[in-house]
Amino acid sequence: MLSDAEIRQLQDRTWRVHCPTMTLRRSTDEKGNAYEGGGFIDRRPNGLLNFTLYSAAEPDLADMFRSYGPLGELIAEDEYYNLTAIDTKGRCWESKRILPDTDGWADGAGIVIDGPLDSVNCTTSLGTSSAQCELDLGFFDDIEIPGNTITEVTTIVGGELRSRRSRWDVTRFTACGCRFEIRSQEGIVRILASAVEKLPPNLPLRVSDALQFILALPL
Repeated sequence: MLSDAEIRQLQDRTWRVHCPTMTLRRSTDEKGNAYEGGGFIDRRPNGLLNFTLYSAAEPDLADMFRSYGPLGELIAEDEYYNLTAIDTKGRCWESKRILPDTDGWADGAGIVIDGPLDSVNCTTSLGTSSAQCELDLGFFDDIEIPGNTITEVTTIVGGELRSRRSRWDVTRFTACGCRFEIRSQEGIVRILASAVEKLPPNLPLRVSDALQFILALPL
């Protein structure tokens, strides 16, 4: 789904994915008018996820300068937008309950819209007939996890063995019908879970809660 380079970019807060096709639509209006165009999704230096969409649509001034209602009251559901974007690799990115901002437009012929994303989900076709389901979670923090499996790195130069290094840096176990593997690397902990048929419901939340409980640390 995400390459190692993209994971590092997320960690360094330099990640950006370019999307030739983006659609921003009110959450209560699935078939109504929408802002469409190209743009990108990125992680800003402040750590927040954000999107920017360039649309050729005529700006709606009433929509651009709308109020979210009286202070102290919940924002109405029809004020939120949903985003769907297709990046250059064919992956589909989706985010919901967005309150977008309008940066500006040129001669009334286009509009630039951006805003923060609480979360973004990515789906893609793996092009495989494997029935195994997998989950890959990454936590950007320096966390020490006791290992029960050895990783061995061997360096060979011109057929000559120069060095061999072994570390207990991988943890493997089975629970809840899943096989888990935890790898603690510099600045990131990767948790892989796999199952033959299907993963338990809400597994990402359960794994996150369990890890926070064991470590007694926020993630």
